[in-house]
Amino acid sequence: MNSTELAKKFFDFEKKNKLFDLQTQDGIYWWDIVRYHIYLELMTQIIRENQQAPINNQYKKINKIIILLMKDFLYLVQSLFKNNNYFFFLYPRNMDKKGFAVDYISNDTFKLLHKDSFIVDVLKTNLMQEKVYTDTLLLFIRKLFVWRKKKYNIGIEGIDELFNKEFGVRLDFENKINIHISTFKADILYYRSIFSLFKPKIVFLTANGQEKGMLYVCQQKEIKAFELQHGQISDFHPYYSYPKDLNLSRVKTLPYGFLSFSSYWHKINYPVKVKLNIGSSNYNLSMNRTGNNVLIVTHNIYMENLLPLIKELALNIKDKKIILKLHPEQRNEVEDIKVGLEEFNNIEIVCNEKSIIYVFQECSSMITIQSTTVYEALQSGIKVFLYKKQDYDSHIDLFNSKNLYLVENAQQILDGIDRSFIEEKMVFFEKFDGRKFLNFIHGLT
Repeated sequence: MNSTELAKKFFDFEKKNKLFDLQTQDGIYWWDIVRYHIYLELMTQIIRENQQAPINNQYKKINKIIILLMKDFLYLVQSLFKNNNYFFFLYPRNMDKKGFAVDYISNDTFKLLHKDSFIVDVLKTNLMQEKVYTDTLLLFIRKLFVWRKKKYNIGIEGIDELFNKEFGVRLDFENKINIHISTFKADILYYRSIFSLFKPKIVFLTANGQEKGMLYVCQQKEIKAFELQHGQISDFHPYYSYPKDLNLSRVKTLPYGFLSFSSYWHKINYPVKVKLNIGSSNYNLSMNRTGNNVLIVTHNIYMENLLPLIKELALNIKDKKIILKLHPEQRNEVEDIKVGLEEFNNIEIVCNEKSIIYVFQECSSMITIQSTTVYEALQSGIKVFLYKKQDYDSHIDLFNSKNLYLVENAQQILDGIDRSFIEEKMVFFEKFDGRKFLNFIHGLT
């Protein structure tokens, strides 16, 4: 089974079992709260060969927690004396030239509205240039709710057996569902308090699957929540893709609107009220490339499959440099990866110290399994070799591109590495339109 087949099977499964109709005993329609997490469990077991991202234990350092709690308290007090019309939930995964953590996805919108904004550093980096809040207290509230090990009446019997019969996977799904509902309840308690105190008019966020409680409170308090697109979405991405023939009006855990890179992404059945293309200045459509190097884009869940390919290519590519661009989540693995590849002098390893846009300027070819950078590369005039492993087929919408090659081994890449890029009109990203964005936001307030 490939990833597109799994997604179709998953959508049929949730429709057949009427999962969107199920409620907890207190009337919460819970399936939308857990569906993305459950799908990722299935994806990990069936498609990604049980490879999972390492757990980040940074919050176990008690001294860091105390510092963050103290800073959060000070930020709350200071925010009582300013306008907080907008809440920005930022994911500062990159570093700017001054060494500050920055969220390039939200940066354009944030810079236009930051004076009247309450700013949350979701990643708790403590490295942003601006004064920020980190929601550190929420970690404890979530742990408390999960620690109770409450079992909810979810309105369906034998759900573990249903999943096993359909997907052949034995996991304690019922327990995982109870944990996610508990976390959802904790978030509701927390964000009701925060939003009642500061009364935002609009919330901006990027999605990682953890926002359902906050979105629920936004709908309750009639706060408009807008998701800023941060990566690839497709018909086979269950965070964004919903069955087209279901009434989802009872689902209260979706954002009000979706702010996209371009209208290309609006074809997905993401049942929000507003879809608006605002673009992003992170994408320079008139980029001048100066290099002919080979870019390999990785993620920790793909490294096991990519490492043998990287080594074979490094042995056979002599006239070009290989630039290995690690995902920002791999920043704790950089030194280990460097040690593992130290015998190859023609490999340069880059993590979050250099944006992918600048790396593109040095390259004419890119290799990956699955990444938003596939779209960025094609629009930037870089041919792409898609390695047929794991969930590569999530890019099925690009399979007809003249510059995308499906490959099964290093030799197929070596045979095509010097092919010229064939011009074709492909627009996945547009430049950020600040005036369009501000006119839209001011029209709402």
